[in-house]
Amino acid sequence: MSAPIAEPRDTGNDMPDPATWQALVRPSDHLLLEDFDIFARGIAIYGKESRQGQPRLALLRFGPEGNPVGELRTAQLPVWARSMEGGANVDFGASRVRILLSSPETPDVPADWDWEADELLVLEPPQPLPGVRTECVTVASAVDGAAVPVTISRQEATEARDAKSLTGPNTPSTSLLDPSCTRIWVDVYGAYGIPLSTGFDPEKASLLARGWAVVRAHVRGGGERGRSWHARRRAGLAEAHPLPTRVADLASCLEHVRRAAPGARIALVAHSAGGAVAAGLALQRPDLASALVLEAPFVDVLSAMCDPDLPLTVHEYEEWGDPRTADGFARVRSSPERAGCWLRIIFGSLAL
Repeated sequence: MSAPIAEPRDTGNDMPDPATWQALVRPSDHLLLEDFDIFARGIAIYGKESRQGQPRLALLRFGPEGNPVGELRTAQLPVWARSMEGGANVDFGASRVRILLSSPETPDVPADWDWEADELLVLEPPQPLPGVRTECVTVASAVDGAAVPVTISRQEATEARDAKSLTGPNTPSTSLLDPSCTRIWVDVYGAYGIPLSTGFDPEKASLLARGWAVVRAHVRGGGERGRSWHARRRAGLAEAHPLPTRVADLASCLEHVRRAAPGARIALVAHSAGGAVAAGLALQRPDLASALVLEAPFVDVLSAMCDPDLPLTVHEYEEWGDPRTADGFARVRSSPERAGCWLRIIFGSLAL
């Protein structure tokens, strides 16, 4: 992130000379930058912590002349918050930064960072779904042992809630997935460096209220752990493993779910580009899911990449592969993400 620190020179256009710019916020191994808002008092940066993917609000103050003052600092967010978005910050001179905090079990809660008081003000009390708890675990990928984050939400059994009320909130909790879990909804995306949301979703709230467990598999190809997490989406094409990394990551996550809840019926759900990952998994490992739900899926990767006249094809060679060369064509054709040509939808009699 850079900004001009001097008057633009006469370069024949309206753009400042790059020589007058300086870096204000540099890439960090600890803070993943997602978005920002600029105020008269400073810059508010919305991002994530790179290891666990927890939301982070970072702030850089400006001095009277608009130059940065001090170091980039991170605001302390509530421990329950697993998702953060910038609010409608339209006033450049505002003394507060509006953000929205949420989690899989907690709807949006507005909060303000006060530039003058130098503190975060939570404007409404959180109202989580009764009895629902969320935990984050990691699963070792079969490709290279990398730790793949998995977010699990489920309504705790009445017995567990009663025990916690008697012994206190600091009582160690048992795993949310166990043999008593019979219905599991698994979300996956894994494309374009976009993280899978861990914010509140009313549709998921309905499932949680009816006893489902909701699992989010943060496979490579997404942006949960920065640009390198996205870049490693195809590292598994080596001969050592038959699946591209993101599909193999998903298989490892589902195997973990199966081991924890062996009798559960699993619905694997994906939207748009996530459909290529989910469908590729379903074709290679149909034993891991009981149902496949694809919403506006991108599943015929080979046909799309072979048609450069489509609006997005050329821009997406880097994401899915470039079939203009013999090696590139063979790579896309052999990938399990090329699911559309062979995808078979089997309707069973399962009452999920």
